[in-house]
Amino acid sequence: MASQFLNHFKILFVLILIFINPFLFADNFKYSELQIKDYNEMLNQVKDYIQNSKKLSIENQKKGDDETG
Repeated sequence: MASQFLNHFKILFVLILIFINPFLFADNFKYSELQIKDYNEMLNQVKDYIQNSKKLSIENQKKGDDETG
């Protein structure tokens, strides 16, 4: 459970760095709507991935409980 949390944390941390990176190193902060839309889409995909992996881990845990007991 803890290792799964660490994996999610690593993924989120890297994606946050990727998201913040252009703002830290850009000369100007003017971004087109398309780039902002791409970032939002990427973040939505990350949320979906985390929700799906949580569902899978709960299902796998239930399967393990069913097999053992």
